[in-house]
Amino acid sequence: MIDASQWWEMPGGFRTVSPACDGMNAQDLTSLADELHASGATALTVNSAYDAGSGYNSSNLWCGLAMSDLQSVNPLIGTTTDWHNLVAHVHSNGMKIMTWLNPSYVWTGSKHFVQAEKDVKKYGINNLPTNSPARWFKWETKKASTSKPLDTNPPAQLGGWQWVWDGDAGASYFSTWGNQPCTDWSSTEWQVYFKSSLSFWINDMGVDGFVFDYPDGYISAGYDGRGSWSYSPSLIKQHITEVIHSLGAGSVASFAELYQTPDRDVDYGFDASLSDSADNTGQEAIATSIINGNSNGLEQAFTGYGGPDSLATMCYYTWGTGERCGVSWTRRVTPTAWFAGANLRENDYNCYSGAGASYAPDLSGIMSLDQCFSACYSDSQCAAITVDWDVYPNSEGERQVGCYKRGSVNIGQCDTKESPRYSTFDHQAVAKMRLVSAISMSSGNMDAVEFSGGYEWWSDAPWPGSEGDSSLPTLYTSLRKSKAFSLRSLRMKLGVGSKKHYAMLRYDAKNGGDAALAVFNFGSTSSAVSIDTSILPSSAFSLAPKDLLTDNLTQKDLLNQTMSIQVGAFGYSLVSLQSLPSWDTLGYINCYLGAGATYAPESSGNETLGACLVSCLSDSQCTATTVQWLAGGGVTCWLRGGLTASKCDTSSGQMYSTFVVSGSSVQV
Repeated sequence: MIDASQWWEMPGGFRTVSPACDGMNAQDLTSLADELHASGATALTVNSAYDAGSGYNSSNLWCGLAMSDLQSVNPLIGTTTDWHNLVAHVHSNGMKIMTWLNPSYVWTGSKHFVQAEKDVKKYGINNLPTNSPARWFKWETKKASTSKPLDTNPPAQLGGWQWVWDGDAGASYFSTWGNQPCTDWSSTEWQVYFKSSLSFWINDMGVDGFVFDYPDGYISAGYDGRGSWSYSPSLIKQHITEVIHSLGAGSVASFAELYQTPDRDVDYGFDASLSDSADNTGQEAIATSIINGNSNGLEQAFTGYGGPDSLATMCYYTWGTGERCGVSWTRRVTPTAWFAGANLRENDYNCYSGAGASYAPDLSGIMSLDQCFSACYSDSQCAAITVDWDVYPNSEGERQVGCYKRGSVNIGQCDTKESPRYSTFDHQAVAKMRLVSAISMSSGNMDAVEFSGGYEWWSDAPWPGSEGDSSLPTLYTSLRKSKAFSLRSLRMKLGVGSKKHYAMLRYDAKNGGDAALAVFNFGSTSSAVSIDTSILPSSAFSLAPKDLLTDNLTQKDLLNQTMSIQVGAFGYSLVSLQSLPSWDTLGYINCYLGAGATYAPESSGNETLGACLVSCLSDSQCTATTVQWLAGGGVTCWLRGGLTASKCDTSSGQMYSTFVVSGSSVQV
């Protein structure tokens, strides 16, 4: 088991819940933490742990994400003692606890903003007292066309980058979210208060990490100024991420809601950022591959600007510069129907006789969703279940559903008129959901499932497909056995014999050379996956590969430079290989024939950095690689040997880098 103080660098999963919109107090969160622990999850994330204000329709401000008092526990959770007890319990399970945070908009009913209004009214915007919270905000005397909303009824829409008239203050404040007053990151007074708030949550309240909501929109700092300010990421780096790194002694994480922007992740200094687009196209590629039963299009879930490949590659691009690089987290798409042609995200199919189902017996009873799946498994004619959500929970508060077994389903003919009361699931939905987790985390993502209410099939479950099943805990534990699956490790696709299969190499080329295979079967039956291992050096198989899920040695079938692994239906296999050589960086230099390299064949093409480094290991003359950095995490790769680093070309700035196999001879 890898025990890293920077816990977010290894695969894991966190679940976000909202005390406001999910109706959960400290006792509820404690129970959920136990269920998450049993299902293998890494962290419980609360939206939010701090007092966001309880005097408004919290769903209008993103389920309690506004700021009312940053240095008080959310009263919906309970008292400070309740919070301390929750944190101690979470930590006793070996888990982490985080909070979402948007240090941007303050609820208009906050005691801090009410005081700010009084100060502006009394002193004016140019003569504010030095300790006034009014100094946290941007003000102007001109009356704006938009007026401050009622404290109890902020607008549900996102709002705009605009001035808002505040009659109680006699001035206009600038707002980016929900027409609420938003903090100005160029304000010294705000910087001081926010640092003290971070200290409160890290040192006094035991928080292990923060998920920052859209830092691109932070006034005077973020990238998304929309003409209202200039991009100044150093403000966020100096007053958020570096403060967290210092106060947390390097063991407290800073996640960011940044979409596919590894460069801004580095600019701001965050430890992790989203690897997917706002509409989850990468995660949808995983789900679509599973639904269609083949790996066509799967690569787009890993590649592209901001995907896990580019975030991992950024760590090699910045290697030696002193800059931090972030790892990847992603919001998991959780389909319901899992039938081809069905909407990936909606629970809206009611299948019955004459409406998409040829086999449609009467109600099997009112039971848990898990029990309904089990009822289907025991019926050879059952290929799906249709559930009626419109029933009451049992005495323990667990959700019950009306359970209908269904067979020979044509999802396109099912009824959608009573959406979202009914949902229809392929009977293998749970196995497919586990495969989503395996693919996502094996490829370099930390996996996130967020509360979103409604009738989602997992909204009251600890983790999709985890109840009564040890598969997910085993998956999480197995991934954390090898540094090859570090979220900073490189990835490369390997050839397989069927479109129903997919295999990738994970390779920690910086820190010890750990290597492993992740293999997936999109077929509905168990199958032998034939993997082309010809690109891998023979040293990778000097010892028998080890199955990380079972700790058993695997069969080393290497005939014709292929490896065969048996993988179950909608299953996965994780196989540890013998460690490969580590690498060192020579910095931003371009080595070629006549400029520092005596062995310099033509480019081997555009590929992942992992593939570039591995290809060198199989070439007896190659001791180094020079790469040109491409958008999306790819590189143009040149194999190099006989290096004299001082003679390499430095005229192209940071366009090229050269890496050398650790221990290889390089002349200065």
